[in-house]
Amino acid sequence: MKEFDRAYIEAELRRLGDTLARPVRLHVIGGAAMAFRGQKASTKDIDIVVDSETESDALVNGLLGIGYADPSDLPEPYRRMGARRVLENADGFAWDVFVREVVGFEFSDRMRTRVEAWMASGQLTVFAAAPEDIFAFKALTDRERDRDDMNSLFTNGVDQAIIREEVLVQAERRTGKRFAAFFYRGLEEFVDKHGVLYPGLDEFEALYLREQVAKILATRLTEGSVDLARAAEELGAERGVVEAAAQRLVRQGLARVEAGELRQA
Repeated sequence: MKEFDRAYIEAELRRLGDTLARPVRLHVIGGAAMAFRGQKASTKDIDIVVDSETESDALVNGLLGIGYADPSDLPEPYRRMGARRVLENADGFAWDVFVREVVGFEFSDRMRTRVEAWMASGQLTVFAAAPEDIFAFKALTDRERDRDDMNSLFTNGVDQAIIREEVLVQAERRTGKRFAAFFYRGLEEFVDKHGVLYPGLDEFEALYLREQVAKILATRLTEGSVDLARAAEELGAERGVVEAAAQRLVRQGLARVEAGELRQA
C-alpha cells in the first residue's frame, strides 16, 4: 500500500481548508501526527478526531467536494475502530474520521492541553496530539503496523505516567465505554512483538480483567441477582476482581451490592 509524506498531507489539508463551508478544528491522533514531528517518514492515512457531528458533517462534505469517496473495500480492523466515516482519494490516501472518541476512548480535555499547533488554512485549524496520546490511541487498534508505531514512540520517549493517568481516569468515567480490553491487548502485542519491558503492564491487565468480568456480571444481572462469591468461583476469577467489577457497575448506576449480591439498581 502506498504511503504519503508530510508534504503530501499538508497539501491535502490546505486543499480541504480552502473548500470548507464552516470552521473545523482537527485533532490528528495517528501516524500523520508522527510524520509532522519527524517520528516517521510517511503514513498510509490520517486519523482525526473532531468535537461535534456538525464539524464531522462539514469535514466529510469538504472531502467529498475535493474528490474523496468511500473506499470500495474497507478492512475489518477499520470497521471495529468505529470511525464515523472513512474516505479515500484517487491516490489511495485515506481519512479516518472520528467524533469525540475512538473505541470508547475519548479525546479528553486533558489531551487538548497537550496538543501541538500544526497549521491553519482557510476554515481549517489542525493540531497534533501529544506522543503519549497517540501511543494510547494506537494501542486500541487491531492494525499490526500500529505496534511498530508504538515502538517508535516508546523508543523516542513517552511519559508513561501521562498514559497511565489518562487510561485510568477514563476507565472510571461513569458513562465510560469499555475500551480497556482493546488497550491491554494492543499493549501486550506491542510488548511481545518488540520485546520491551513496559512498567505497569500488570495494572492494565487487572483493568482489562475487571472490565471483562463487569460485562459478564451485567449480562447475568438481567436474569436476576448475582451472588458474587459464586460468580467468582464459576468464572475462576479472584474475589477481588469480581468485587471491583461489581463496584464498576455500581458507579455506573447499573447495579447495587447488598449482602454479597449484585442487584439491579
